[in-house]
Amino acid sequence: MENTLETENRLRFLTCRLIETRENECKRIALELHDEMGQALTAASFNLSRLRNDIPESCRELLADTVSIVDNLSDQIRNLSLDLRPSMLDDLGLIPTVRWYLNRFTKRTGIKTALKTVGLDDYRNETLEITIYRVVQESLNNVLKHAMAKNVEISLKHENSRFTGFIQDDGRGFDINKIFEANDNKHVGLLSMKERLFLLGGTFEIQSGKARGTRINIEIPLSFVHKE
Repeated sequence: MENTLETENRLRFLTCRLIETRENECKRIALELHDEMGQALTAASFNLSRLRNDIPESCRELLADTVSIVDNLSDQIRNLSLDLRPSMLDDLGLIPTVRWYLNRFTKRTGIKTALKTVGLDDYRNETLEITIYRVVQESLNNVLKHAMAKNVEISLKHENSRFTGFIQDDGRGFDINKIFEANDNKHVGLLSMKERLFLLGGTFEIQSGKARGTRINIEIPLSFVHKE
């Protein structure tokens, strides 16, 4: 029994380290995309635009198209960098980053979002912050891809040494039993989030049904997070 428990604890430790390594790699790549590729594309667009008055009239339309392509690529690089790891998560913390992400999500999709928070404005813990941010991110990705929802409500609370929250949409819902079928690839991200919370001693519960929307409930004991 002790050997089994020791093996489980070792496996949990190694999995946590793997997730931490992956997050650090995401942070590194996001920074390089922004600082190197992003700035290089901005400079390229600026230099191309300066050529407008130095080239024949017949070439200016082609130049404008090229500048547009470079600017679009720059926007894609910026969005990819933000999706990998927004720097504001480290600089400003969880709640400002989630607010920013929800505003960005609404502008890009038209799906309305509402956020309610309790006791988290001054709370900082990197492990908790990146975990909750990823849960919100994956939940909204799931809403966008599958739910056909018009509204999403998010609640995040820090009370009595526990973190609790939910993400609820008014979409078409789904049969949660299908998540555990071997051939279901639609909700792999949600299962990944469930495993991630389990590693922190937390719970991840999905409530859904056809035409009833979907609600994801999460809970994490902060005492467990502080031991990590």
